[in-house]
Amino acid sequence: LTNAGVRLGMTGAVKAQVKKLDKKVADNIAAKSRIISGVAAVGRPITNAAVALKDCVGNVRTARTDANGYFSLSDSGLFYPVMLNVAAGGVPLHSIAYREGTTNIHPFTEVVLSAYNRSAAGIDNMGLRFRANFKSLCPLPSEDRIDPLKKILVATLAPVLAQQAIDPSTFDLFTSRFNADRTGFDR
Repeated sequence: LTNAGVRLGMTGAVKAQVKKLDKKVADNIAAKSRIISGVAAVGRPITNAAVALKDCVGNVRTARTDANGYFSLSDSGLFYPVMLNVAAGGVPLHSIAYREGTTNIHPFTEVVLSAYNRSAAGIDNMGLRFRANFKSLCPLPSEDRIDPLKKILVATLAPVLAQQAIDPSTFDLFTSRFNADRTGFDR
């Protein structure tokens, strides 16, 4: 709109208002175009693998990991929390997202979710249920149910994390960014 206003000879005040409206429209579009992205890794990137995301009302999103294990999915129309799944050499790994942003998938996210599902719901095979009977996993666990399990695992891993120059007090297994390059957390 701003460029059209210049051609039409708008005054400076009108141009400023149009520019503000342009920004509001762009911000509104960006707010509705959120993504869930992260890394799928097992000590190396999980490459060219299908990542599936499901919510408890039946919405499904899919993407493929790239050469670095990165993936990105739109969260448009999803109802949080959502569960993610990727297969590493035929072994399913899972993660959970409570909002847009970074959500990784790796063996430690699988450990946390498996521990929760075994103890709270008696579920042993999340992979099969994710594929064939997702509704049986619903409702998905809330953050306040998963956070204590994450904290226990991070405390257990603290010496190893510290050796990799990772601060266990700020590192989140699910949402902290990392590179699947066999360094740092991916070592």
